[in-house]
Amino acid sequence: MSSIFALLPKPRLLTDEFFAQSAPKAEGGAGALADSMLSTFKEVMGEVNRQQFHAEDMTRAFAAGDVQDVHDVALAINKAKFALDFTVRVRDRMLEAYRELSMMR
Repeated sequence: MSSIFALLPKPRLLTDEFFAQSAPKAEGGAGALADSMLSTFKEVMGEVNRQQFHAEDMTRAFAAGDVQDVHDVALAINKAKFALDFTVRVRDRMLEAYRELSMMR
């Protein structure tokens, strides 16, 4: 009997290659600040990614009968959801600030 999880697409890990492709290099004095922000963003995204995988693992373990406490599964899922929602909100605010700054030029 095949698992329903086999039908779902496999999530991919966020790696340094992903960030290197998506982040332009900053120049001048702003370069250090941009690198610092990018480094912080990488750490945060890595943690959000780990929480997403942990929630998925807990869900699979619960479905397989390996985890008996549904509270732990629900907690892992809600933590991952909250982390992702918060990260999306921060991203949206950063994009909004970037647009406002680009209009000032």
